Amino acid sequence: MANQPGISSQIHVSRILLDRGILPLCEALKDLGGELKMQDTTIFIDGAELKGGDVSISANLSSQYASSLMLAAPFMQELLSLKPDAGMVSAPYLRLSADMLSSFGAKVELDEACFRIQRAGFALSQEFEVDSDLSTAAFYAVQAVLGNQVRELRLTLHPNYHQPDMRIWSILKAMGARIETEGLLYRVYPSEMQGIELDLTDNPDLMPVLCIAALFCSGSMRLRAIGRLIHKESNRVLGICTALDQLGAKYSLEDDAIQVWPLINEPPACTLDTQEDHRLVMAFSLLERRFPQVQPSERASLSKSVPI
Repeated sequence: MANQPGISSQIHVSRILLDRGILPLCEALKDLGGELKMQDTTIFIDGAELKGGDVSISANLSSQYASSLMLAAPFMQELLSLKPDAGMVSAPYLRLSADMLSSFGAKVELDEACFRIQRAGFALSQEFEVDSDLSTAAFYAVQAVLGNQVRELRLTLHPNYHQPDMRIWSILKAMGARIETEGLLYRVYPSEMQGIELDLTDNPDLMPVLCIAALFCSGSMRLRAIGRLIHKESNRVLGICTALDQLGAKYSLEDDAIQVWPLINEPPACTLDTQEDHRLVMAFSLLERRFPQVQPSERASLSKSVPI
């Protein structure tokens, strides 16, 4: 919207997004010539042709701010030279944005310190088939492993777009899951799983479903690099820990890691607070088939991703 000359817009921002911190993106847009001001929870935008050039942005909490600038770059007046700050997270998602821009003809150069994007031969296709979302597919894969029948998942994936959460298949196999593949068809079998240790620096969206999967493993599961999940659509660390407390599960929380042990006793009837976060709804829904007395507090937030 900031890159649409002559168009004025208002965005009413949720408290969750404000707490997450949208100011780094707003400041970067201003540096590029955008006209924005914020009053309470509303952002007022007067569209302008963004100039491009050099801009820095905080990327230590989320890659999405940097991705949004990258996707706007082909419509700027000059080459965008984007410099994420130290401690950048989810770098593979930025490379995914770069791959998409390149496939449409933009010129993209990446190195560790800077991303350079210019329009070049950029042109949007009349039709474009959107890839399957592997963060969502991870829910169905874990659901199948924990279920009682074989499930087939057929994905649509562009060969040149590499989603970081493709890793879910190797993670589940490392945990002992039986998964067979035929091209982009994944056949997932109910399996006994073993807890393992994982670094989720590049796969933060997998944390909720893996924490719930850990309750049904033999041995504990330890997930590292989860600290920034307090800044997602909700405070996902708080959401998971609160749920584990209600379930009577054993876990240990550190600054940047969580260790979850198998659930020993059947949980009491309870409603798990999703904080209106679709990833928490998916994670908590994994419990329902085994424990009908456990319910997520809502399902409406799934409308942003997929119905269950």
